[in-house]
Amino acid sequence: MANNEQPTHWNPFLKAPVEPGEEIVITGMSGRFPESDNMKHYEENLMNKVDLITDDGRRWKL
Repeated sequence: MANNEQPTHWNPFLKAPVEPGEEIVITGMSGRFPESDNMKHYEENLMNKVDLITDDGRRWKL
């Protein structure tokens, strides 16, 4: 990097212009899902109408 260049920082809220019909790729996703080990398990639970609401010590105090 030259002396007069400023480092660029990643901004997750900066959106690149996307034209209608242009393809995009989602390369990854993560999260925490109730009573599910991963996203696939969460999807299966939802599709099978599993009750995912719990009332135990893992929940935050209100």
